[in-house]
Amino acid sequence: EFNVQDNIQTPSVTVFDRPTKVLLIAGGPMRDYQFVRNLLFRHKSFDVDVLLQTGVPGTSQESDNLLLTFPATREQLFEYDAIVAFDPDWKSIPADAFPLLYDWVADESGGLILIAGDVNTQQIASGSDGIDEVDDDLKPLRKLYPVILSSYFSAARFDQDSSQPWPIAFTPEGQGAGFLQLTDDPTTSAARWKEFSGFYRAYPTGGHKAAARVYARFSDPRAATEPPILMASQNVGRGQTFYLGSAEMWRLRSVGDAGYDRF
Repeated sequence: EFNVQDNIQTPSVTVFDRPTKVLLIAGGPMRDYQFVRNLLFRHKSFDVDVLLQTGVPGTSQESDNLLLTFPATREQLFEYDAIVAFDPDWKSIPADAFPLLYDWVADESGGLILIAGDVNTQQIASGSDGIDEVDDDLKPLRKLYPVILSSYFSAARFDQDSSQPWPIAFTPEGQGAGFLQLTDDPTTSAARWKEFSGFYRAYPTGGHKAAARVYARFSDPRAATEPPILMASQNVGRGQTFYLGSAEMWRLRSVGDAGYDRF
C-alpha cells in the first residue's frame, strides 16, 4: 500500500450535554411514585415533570413542572426521553393521546416503564381470551405492554390473603440482565436479591407478547395458572417498554437504599 494516509478519516462529533427529561404519571400518590419522584428530582442528570392524576390546582410536588393534563400535542409529548407510568388512570386521558404515545415509543426511541397496580390497571386488561375489541380506544396502549394483562376479577384469588411476601423468581435472562444488577459484581448482586423477601401481590397476567423478554415472575405457588410475570420488556420500533407487575418495589429498600436507587 503506497499511501496509508487515506486509511484515516476524521469526523466531527457534537455532544449535547443535557439532562434526561422524564415524565412521571401516577394514578395516585403511591409509595413507588413518591420515592422515584424524589430520587430523580434531586439528581442533576434529570429534568422531571409530574402528572399526579389525583392532584388538584395548588398541589405541591417535587418536580420541574407539575402538569394537570397529559401532553396533548406531538410537540409536547416528544420532548420527553422517558415516561414512567405508576398505575395511571388511562381512561381519564383523551383517546387521541394513545396513538401519539405509541408513535413516541416506536419512532422517537421513547422509553416507557409501565407499573401495574390494583386500582386502574384492570381498565386495560383483556378478557380471559386475551382478544382486544376492534373498536377499543386503548388498543394502541395495549400494544405497548410486553405482557397480556388478565381480567383482574376473574384471575385474582380473593379467597387468599396477602400476608406473606414471595421472593422474585428470576428467569435465566433476568439473572444475566445487567440493568437488574444491584451491585457492580454479579455474584454480590445475586446475593443481595436473595436477601429481598419479595412482594405480597402481583397483577395477574395471561402470558407475554411473542417478542417480549421475561426477566422475573411472582413466585406465589397459589397462582391459578402460571405464575404472574413481574418483569418483562419488549422493543417497539426504535423504542422499548418495560413492565413491572407490582407497585411494591419500594420494599427493596429493606435491603439497602443503594440497591433500590440503583434499580
